[in-house]
Order: sequence, then C-alpha cells, then structure tokens
Amino acid sequence: WIPRLADVTVLLHAAASVQFEESVEAALRQNSLGSVAVLSAAAGVLPSLRAAIHVSTAYVMCDRLGRPSEELPSLSHLRPEERTHGGLVALVNRVLAGSLESSGNGEAARLLGDFPNTYCFSKAVSERLLAYRADSFRCPLAIVRPTIVGAAYAEPAPGWIDSVNAMAGAILFTSLRIQREISGIPVVRPDAVPVDRCVNVCLLVIEHLLASPTPPTLPSVTVYHASFFSEAFTWQHVADFCVDYSDRYPPARALNAASGEFHY
Repeated sequence: WIPRLADVTVLLHAAASVQFEESVEAALRQNSLGSVAVLSAAAGVLPSLRAAIHVSTAYVMCDRLGRPSEELPSLSHLRPEERTHGGLVALVNRVLAGSLESSGNGEAARLLGDFPNTYCFSKAVSERLLAYRADSFRCPLAIVRPTIVGAAYAEPAPGWIDSVNAMAGAILFTSLRIQREISGIPVVRPDAVPVDRCVNVCLLVIEHLLASPTPPTLPSVTVYHASFFSEAFTWQHVADFCVDYSDRYPPARALNAASGEFHY
C-alpha cells in the first residue's frame, strides 16, 4: 500500500477522544498534538495532497452567544504570551511534562477558563495549532465544526448510529425507561445534526477546496459549521419524543413507566 500514498489527494481527519472528563494532559496529547502530528505527517508523505479536512466541534466557541462564528477560537483567557504559536506549544509541552501535577487544580481551572470540559478546550487548542502550522501543509486546510452528532437521517439507514455516547445515550436509556430524570434546562436547544448530514458537509467542503484556486490565493484556514441551528428543537422535544416512542413501543422488560422529567 506504500506506493499508493503518492496517489492520495484528500485527507479527512476525524479521530479524537470525546471523553469530556479526560484529564487536561490526555486531552491535549490526543486531540491537540495528535491532530497536528497527523496533518504534519501527511504533508510529508503525501506528495499529491490537494485538500485537508480537520473535524473539530462547534463547541470550541461555546463561550459565544447567537449564531456560530467562523472565526478561530481566541483563547483569550490564556496569558498573551501563551497565545502565540511558540507560547501555545510551550504551554502544551509543559502540561504534558507534568506541570499540572505540582500546581494543583487551580492551574487546570485557569487553562480551561470558561470551557465546560477538557474536550472543548483541547479541540480549541487544536484549531489554533493547526492554523499556526497551516502554511507548512502545502494544501488548503478546512475545519468542519459539527454540533452534537446524532443518528443518521437517511444513510446508511434512518436512525443508524454506532455509539451510545452523549445525546444518543440519553435518548436510548429514556426510551428504554432506564433513565427517568434528565439534568438540564428543557427550553435549551441542543442543536443536533445527523451523522450523514455531517459527512455530507465534509464531502461538500472537500469538493469546494478542490475546485478553489491554488493554495497561495486561499486563506490558510477556512471554517465551516455542520449544524441545524435554524431548525433546532429543544431538550423538552427530545424527552417528549422518547416518552411517546416508549409508550407506543414499550420495551419487553420495562421496569418503570416512561418518564422524561427535567431537574435543574
């Protein structure tokens, strides 16, 4: 397969750890440095590479209100010297060397700032590091930011999914009457996007990059969102659907009546 590397024209990088409670060190190692390493290695061994896609998350901008912005995360809560390319690399290296072990939880909290978890923070750092290195990739780089990725709308089949993480887990366990209470605000709009729609966005972005002018005339990084923002439903809609579905198709071994009550 090695000779075929010369024929590869597109790189789609979607690997990541989505464990929200991962340590800062582990999240930065996998999601931040890992992403830079993949694209840097690809640039070195794929001579025909014409487009690269990095799949991030819309929640790198979770500190913003309103419609999502196609800007890169500012990381403005970090010290000015930590936001430069060299400073950010040095910060990540210090964390990976164990600096948080001696500084305690206060330093970890400072690094996270308003980010709700290490996943969002590490993906934001990843975007900044990739943007700093974009010129070395020798091809257009795009970042695709899905919101909450849910079950398929149509392909490969309606409702297809291969995990029960996050929103999928809440839907499954509420419908099976295992989970009866939900912690959250029912009027909030979760903004989920079907996984096949997310994949289609990535394919459209690839097509756009391949049809665009040569790299010197393009911005170093372009950002796209995969979202149902204008059509988003609320968490209450999700809970009501789960209860209705469970009433119409009750599980064979139900222990409880269907319920989707919210608690703040």
